[in-house]
Amino acid sequence: MQLRLLSLLAVGIGLAGGTGQAEAAVNPAAEISGSLPAPTLIRSASGMPGPRYWEQRADYVIDLELDPTSGQVSGSQLVTYHNESPDAHRYIWLTLPPSTETSRAEVEAIVDATGQPLVSHRYGDSLRVDLPLPLESGEQFSFAVDFSAPTVPQPVASEDVPAQVFIGNEFYPRMVAYTDISGWQHAAPGMRDTTRDRGDYLVRITVPEDFVVAASGELANPRQILTSRQAAQLEQIQQTEDTVVIMPPRDRGAAPADTAKTWVFSATGLREFSFVASGSLVWEAFATGSGASAVRVMIYRMPGMKNSAAEIAALLPGILRQYAARTFDYPYPQMSIVIGDGETRSHSMLLLVNSGDMGAASIGALSANAFLPSFLDPATGRAAAVFLTRSLGSPDRRFRPDRLADGLTILRGHVLGNNRFDRAFADFARRWKSRRPHLADMARSLENASGVGLDWFWAGWLGSDGQPDVAIGDVVGDGGQIQVRLRNPGGIVMPVTLRLYYQDGSSRDVEVPVEWWLSAADDAELVVPEQGMVVAAELDPRHELPDTDRTNNL
Repeated sequence: MQLRLLSLLAVGIGLAGGTGQAEAAVNPAAEISGSLPAPTLIRSASGMPGPRYWEQRADYVIDLELDPTSGQVSGSQLVTYHNESPDAHRYIWLTLPPSTETSRAEVEAIVDATGQPLVSHRYGDSLRVDLPLPLESGEQFSFAVDFSAPTVPQPVASEDVPAQVFIGNEFYPRMVAYTDISGWQHAAPGMRDTTRDRGDYLVRITVPEDFVVAASGELANPRQILTSRQAAQLEQIQQTEDTVVIMPPRDRGAAPADTAKTWVFSATGLREFSFVASGSLVWEAFATGSGASAVRVMIYRMPGMKNSAAEIAALLPGILRQYAARTFDYPYPQMSIVIGDGETRSHSMLLLVNSGDMGAASIGALSANAFLPSFLDPATGRAAAVFLTRSLGSPDRRFRPDRLADGLTILRGHVLGNNRFDRAFADFARRWKSRRPHLADMARSLENASGVGLDWFWAGWLGSDGQPDVAIGDVVGDGGQIQVRLRNPGGIVMPVTLRLYYQDGSSRDVEVPVEWWLSAADDAELVVPEQGMVVAAELDPRHELPDTDRTNNL
């Protein structure tokens, strides 16, 4: 590989001998612009939603009954599907609840609004429904589904409480998203599709009399299912800054085992609905924020969990303020948090938190997920959530290393700078609030709002198979200069710190920015004015970069 000499001046970086050859070597990775979907009137070249942006909508009215003996739910739902796309649909697709080893979801009947049966075709957990007439743009179609499905029993941690906790996630037939990028967005074999259309929910859940239900929406009938004292306590959280206990341990009364109670929840603009039900949940609540930023926070503790609502009350308000500054206010009037010993998971308005992971990192990561649930490509939404949590100084222990999140962290801290990046990211988040952004929209939006061309970044971090790996070669002193050979075997362009160690025990850091790598190709010499006898050199001494091979950094 051709070796070219570039000089690093004491006051900054300058390029020497860089006419024809240096210009030809700029941006060694292929530009990604050509691989992004072309701008349209739906998604503009500036990264904003276009004047003809559209998104489908699906509203649900669900009646559900939980059988705690079998763990099954059975019910019926009325779905109203709004066709906001320019396309006519002759059929629609639903995703059925996932099957388990011992049970699978069943569809007993599917009829239109007049009660006429609809022709459907089941393929595993996917259901195609043929429509009697094409559903034209701007029209809506209502249909009803009778179904049954398994829930996920969650064993309790305390042997003193003979109860189980039932988690209803993906428990109902849901519309597959139809988008301007891919049409019907089906999952790959063996995967579950996670992209959902927004809609309004009215959900009635019938459970045994002594059960408590936590769910994605707001409780719509507290006076019908709570005692007068409990209902008054729930209303009190609007007038106090203190944590209020709605149901302490064992506060269930002496209801006969064969009686039932129906909890009603409503929510607007959700992309999914989930619930948790048990006869042994402890229920506390508090409110945070004011005005349009006010959020009611419901805390439910599974049996054996010692964590209190006060712990979350001390963490959550500050985290929500920080995320609002980076994106927008928490988009829902309520957040429900269930504390247990199972997996930490996030759903719309409902967070399941492991009791051993109650720090700011856990709540922060879940809050980030709540802000960014609507990405057209879930991997990008996940990466943005991980990045947001990291950028606030809270390492996210739940997620594996994420390539895009790593790149965004470097872009913020080492290329654009925190303030410039934060303003650009906030612009992106706010212009796409309650919409469905694609990775291309984020790429274009960040570039337009930051004022910096970022093709090289997207090309390396997303448009190639390269790895973040920089290496150091020979270090030679020559006539008052130190020549340091640097290589980029991974092929990913990223800024790096070079630390020179001197014989007298001192050290000096030299910043090698993106511009140098873009002009230096994969192998070049860095020239540093000599300030003493250099005995060693090291790249990324503070381990700030996700370097995949640190053995070649020293």
